[in-house]
Amino acid sequence: MYSLRRYLLRLSGEISLKGRVRGVLEQILVRNISKALSPYIADIERVDGGRIYLEAKDDILEALSRLFGVVEVLEVFVEDSRDLGELSKRVRDLLCSYLSGKKFAVRARRAGSIGYTSLDAARAIGGALLECSNGVDLENPDIEVYVEIRGDRAFISTSSLSRRGYGGLPLGSSEKVLSLFSGGFDSPVATWMAMKRGSPSDLLHYVMGSIENTIRALRVGEVLMKRWSLGYEPRVLVTDFSDIVSEIRSRVKRRLWQPALRRAMYIVGKILMERVRAEAMVTGEAVWEASSQRLSALHAAQKGIDALILRPLIGFDKVEIMKLSIDLGLYELSSRVVESCFIGTSSPIYVDAGELVNEFSKMDNSMFEDTAKRSVEIRYEEGWEERIRSYMKTYADIEIDKIPEGYVIVDIARRKGSGPIKGLEDLEELLRKREKIVLVCELGEASDALARHLRDQGYDVYSLRGGYKRLRELFPHIA
Repeated sequence: MYSLRRYLLRLSGEISLKGRVRGVLEQILVRNISKALSPYIADIERVDGGRIYLEAKDDILEALSRLFGVVEVLEVFVEDSRDLGELSKRVRDLLCSYLSGKKFAVRARRAGSIGYTSLDAARAIGGALLECSNGVDLENPDIEVYVEIRGDRAFISTSSLSRRGYGGLPLGSSEKVLSLFSGGFDSPVATWMAMKRGSPSDLLHYVMGSIENTIRALRVGEVLMKRWSLGYEPRVLVTDFSDIVSEIRSRVKRRLWQPALRRAMYIVGKILMERVRAEAMVTGEAVWEASSQRLSALHAAQKGIDALILRPLIGFDKVEIMKLSIDLGLYELSSRVVESCFIGTSSPIYVDAGELVNEFSKMDNSMFEDTAKRSVEIRYEEGWEERIRSYMKTYADIEIDKIPEGYVIVDIARRKGSGPIKGLEDLEELLRKREKIVLVCELGEASDALARHLRDQGYDVYSLRGGYKRLRELFPHIA
């Protein structure tokens, strides 16, 4: 036999303000709890006043606090509330040990007709607990005693037996979204914020770096979804963007490569939105976090695209985003993901929408549908990493550990070269001459992405695994 744990969930005040759909929202939350935690749930019920009561076979306090729509979870004792004197004695018996040497306050709430008020309950229970404590402090107590009186039941708890939730709306109460998911700091936080507003989220990851970087990015998604997407199992789409990047580099003006890449991501995202039946795209963009996220660049990139694009982080700065990443338990994993959507040049400060659309029209439109069709879909279950590696096996040999004889080293983080190491400004001329090239960057991720794109165009290009660290090992006198 097991001993049941009892919990009272206080729901977001926003739910109670939804009028006629309030009951529907509460039912969705009950469904999410039952689906996500079914092995542990013995009984669950809605209680008047925006509460859910459940009995569990194990300690699930922390998991319950991660359900959207919940603002607080209390582990409770349940007693008969009809006789206030008897109830006060029971509260003293249950909680006396919690109050030893501490100042306390009683927070009593009563709903329904029971013969006494909330104030009556607070006074009687406070009096019964006084001998167990170091006195009463209503403003700054060491511990708070909670007594929720609902009909003929009293739910009894303390602040030490509670955990704050994140509020919001129950997952599934809003329409589904498709998140453009890089795995860095921004897109996971943006995805979480969309889910907090009730939208289940599927993930779309564009492969524009090494296979291992894609795996690291998707591991962030795995933690995000297993911790926060309780009640909904996401679809995860992985799309190789090599052909599109190669097409942009060969047909679009160089200074518009970066905004053209963003536009291509929106277009393929729209196609895949329809595939998963999502109502909107979610991105981690914030105003001017980078030059490619200035308003003119965002406007130009999405001009004429008939899709709702949500940007939950639009007014956030990087410090705020990273703080949320830490709070959500994602920071360490996201810090290992390298920004790999590097196409060979940065975005201009101002982007003219008409010019970008005109340049973009030079591309082969069938490529977007083809790229979307070649996407692979995974679920976060055993073996998903091997599926991704198999999907990307074409590029398994693009990273090398040494510089072969006759190859030119190009540091893509430098505009101009120095000595035997060339810079980004030299790259086009080297490609024109069909030189053999090894690309290098800080960690070897952006160089991997660019090498893959150039390899697709027929150039003899590799990426140096390990980036600058490996370069210094090979050539300590020049690196």
